Amino acid sequence: MGIKNRLLIQMQYDASTNKYPMSFPLPMLLLKIRKDGDELIDLILKCRDTNKEGKFEAIDEVVDKVNKSWSNYSEVIVNMGEYPADADRYEYFEYFLDKTSVPISIMGTYPTINSERALSFNSPIVGNNITILETDFNVVGVYIPDEYLDNYPEVGGKKRAVMKITWGCPQMCSMCPVPAIYGGRYKYHNIDEGVEYIKELYNRGVRFITFTDDNISAADKRFVKFMKGVEKENLKGLKFHSQEGFEVTAFSNEDFCKILVDTNWVSVKLGVENIKEDFLKKIRKYYFDFTMIDTAIKNIKKYNIKGVRFFFLIGLDETEEDVLDNLRYFSKHHVQLRTNILRKYKNTELYDMEYTQKMTSKTMNRLKAMSYAISWLSSYKIDMFDSGAFDKFISENGYTVTDENDKLIVVGRTKFGFQTNRFKLALKYMYENKYPNKTALVDVGDGETTITEEQATTLLDSFK
Repeated sequence: MGIKNRLLIQMQYDASTNKYPMSFPLPMLLLKIRKDGDELIDLILKCRDTNKEGKFEAIDEVVDKVNKSWSNYSEVIVNMGEYPADADRYEYFEYFLDKTSVPISIMGTYPTINSERALSFNSPIVGNNITILETDFNVVGVYIPDEYLDNYPEVGGKKRAVMKITWGCPQMCSMCPVPAIYGGRYKYHNIDEGVEYIKELYNRGVRFITFTDDNISAADKRFVKFMKGVEKENLKGLKFHSQEGFEVTAFSNEDFCKILVDTNWVSVKLGVENIKEDFLKKIRKYYFDFTMIDTAIKNIKKYNIKGVRFFFLIGLDETEEDVLDNLRYFSKHHVQLRTNILRKYKNTELYDMEYTQKMTSKTMNRLKAMSYAISWLSSYKIDMFDSGAFDKFISENGYTVTDENDKLIVVGRTKFGFQTNRFKLALKYMYENKYPNKTALVDVGDGETTITEEQATTLLDSFK
């Protein structure tokens, strides 16, 4: 058998991006370097519908192939992390490295940010078998072959692609792994070429595009110019999604808000992080005045921007009451909210920052669950913390309530797909805000929900 050019492997890792069709990763970093004759194995795609055991089995198969057949290739290159946020998703990466005993080259976010850790897996049998390649994260204009457009998850039955129009990020937020890769460098690529790239994808049948830029909105005026160029092409049925967060300050630009609506952005992430000035300063956020969030919310509502999710951070040195202040604010504004607990990435300022965490993991997870309840109620325009929220929800949505043997029986719709647990949480927290001295135990059945009570000693206990 003749020697092939190279074996390229997209390594499996668990991340939220892998769960949903609109954010499912394509192996863009490997497509950028792929040459004719290269063999490319995408374990993320292969393992999409498998459980954890199945994922390890798939990795074992690839490890066996590499260990036995590596000499049939001029080089074995393994991509370990497509996006900066994946740098700490290294369970499968390190499992692969630990079992590989032949020369391989690795690239991606994990070895870029965790080089010492990655090299610690060098094989004691053959010595330094792991080489870290310098990864070129600029995937602007990378061609996506038809086989990838055809075989990767669709969105709503429509062919999907991913792309970038920028490289890097100009911000230096202390908790973010992006500065460890780009060091504050940022480039907006040629707008006309970006529009042509979208037209080419559209002509090949793509009707949904996910932008995977680390900060596509940092230059909000260029973004508006770019999207107006797309709008002029009148590409009917084309929709857009932002995988990473938009900057809060961009929503002060009403032209920016309007173009999101005019060009069919169906999902927008907004990295608000926190409403507390001291928190924002500690993470070196690019704004400290939370009234910027007020302005963003006002313009989002004014232009009726759909699919906006607010991303909120906890887990620094704030108190439980600090977090509740944030949750009350977001609940009052009826926003879709996602709460993330800070993760310490290697080579970030936060990694070496000294602070005392004032909340337990159990408390933070409970507060995170409350944010899901707030999100679920946002479409009903109900403030979870309002003492009248429970009665309002019941009366406005066709539910009936009866009291039987110290149990409250709520009759009406109980099934909401994967959001059924959020319905359950919403009932719990609305009930506890109606009766602050009680803790509610909620059991969702078929067509009815049962609420029982147990005494709580303090107001904060009622949120357990």
